[in-house]
Amino acid sequence: MERRRVSKIGKPIRPFEKTGGWANVDSQERVAAIYRAMDNPVRRKILDLLDDGPIRQIDLMNVLNKEIGTRYDAAALIHHIGILEKAGLVDHEDLPGKKTKVKMIHRTKDVRLQVYKRPRLKKSGETRD
Repeated sequence: MERRRVSKIGKPIRPFEKTGGWANVDSQERVAAIYRAMDNPVRRKILDLLDDGPIRQIDLMNVLNKEIGTRYDAAALIHHIGILEKAGLVDHEDLPGKKTKVKMIHRTKDVRLQVYKRPRLKKSGETRD
């Protein structure tokens, strides 16, 4: 019997389609924007929640309220989403709602930090291999 995977907010998970491949970031401004986006634990939590698929902004705020334990301000959430959008990690879509627009937030890119181990320098006077 196949179990349905459920997201962190209780909705069924749609499979995440990984198309294309990893790309190198070629501009220093883009690298700085990604580092800035990943620097904050709230923004990392938002990206973690978006792993399961798009989430309405209001649902994202409700989950953060439960996780943090205090009332999370909508303006602060909009600020964090803006930084993630500037880094190119998330995007939003305005959908028509009953009274107002519904803002759906979805992840556009994953981030992978790759560290290269450099060979050790030999004792004085010698060069690297």
